[in-house]
Order: sequence, then C-alpha cells, then structure tokens
Amino acid sequence: MLIKLLSQPYPTDESTRRQFTKATVIGGFIGLFLLIFQPFGLDDWQTPDKTAKILGFGLVTFGVTLADSLLLPLLFPRYFSDRHWTVGREIVRTTLLIFVIAVGNRLYLDQISGYSSTLPGWVRMIGMTFVIGIFPTVGAVFVIYLIQLRKFSRGAARFPDFFASSAVKGAYGRAAVY
Repeated sequence: MLIKLLSQPYPTDESTRRQFTKATVIGGFIGLFLLIFQPFGLDDWQTPDKTAKILGFGLVTFGVTLADSLLLPLLFPRYFSDRHWTVGREIVRTTLLIFVIAVGNRLYLDQISGYSSTLPGWVRMIGMTFVIGIFPTVGAVFVIYLIQLRKFSRGAARFPDFFASSAVKGAYGRAAVY
C-alpha cells in the first residue's frame, strides 16, 4: 500500500511566483519559530544582535529552498518533469532539502559565532533541523498530493459532460468525434 502511494504521480508545475512565496513562507516560519520559541539552547545564547542572527537562520532556509525550487529544475528538467516525478521522489527531495538547509544553517552558525564546527555540532544541527522540518514537510507532500488528486478527479468526472455539451456537438446534434 505504501509503495503504491509513493509511486503515484506528484505535480511539479509551479510558477516562479508560487515557488518564491513558498520559500518565503518556509524561511519566515523557521525564523519566527526559532525567534519565538528559542529551542535548542537559543534562549541561553548571549550575543549582540541576537534577534537578527536568529532570523538569519530563516534567511538561510529561504535561500536554500528558493535555490532548490528554481535552480535544480532548470539544471535537470528531465529529472524533475511531471512524467517522472512521484510522491516518493518528492519526499526524498524534501528530505535532502532539509539536510542541505541543516548544512547551510550550520555554516551560518559557524560564521556568526566565530566557532569552528565539530562532528557532534554537525550531528546536533542536522538532528535539530530534521526535528523541526521533517514532519510538516512530509505532511505537506501528502496534503498537496491529496488536494491535486481531488482536483484532477473532479475534472475527470466532468470530462464526459464536456463532450455531451452543445458546444462540441456536430451539425447533426450528436457529439462530434475527431
């Protein structure tokens, strides 16, 4: 059952504006979430311009998400085409996106803190990023899939009505067949 769901087609056709909006919402959510709740020891972090630095994690997330949404499909159009894209591929892509966001945020943290990374620091950052990101993003993949499925199912159900309408009837009052 799960294998069947993961191999179902998944829509990839999104406008640049929609992708920019999506990246803005995701980056904004991350920045505000970290600022408001200050998890993972951020509440104890003492640094000048703390608010701006915390919001910077959202900016990194925005940049990585936008690059993923716009650049990768331009560089690899065949791989990202609707013809090949599935729910499973979208989940793998989203998981890799979360990983790249974690790497970007770790590099950003190193830059603003002046410390160099250690292996435990990298593991902790990747783990924290997955904790924040994995459930909402996988959930969003399934919700988008279900919305698209419902939309296309309704359209397919109306398809016979289109051919029976007077707009496409032939000269003799029957549906024209081409």
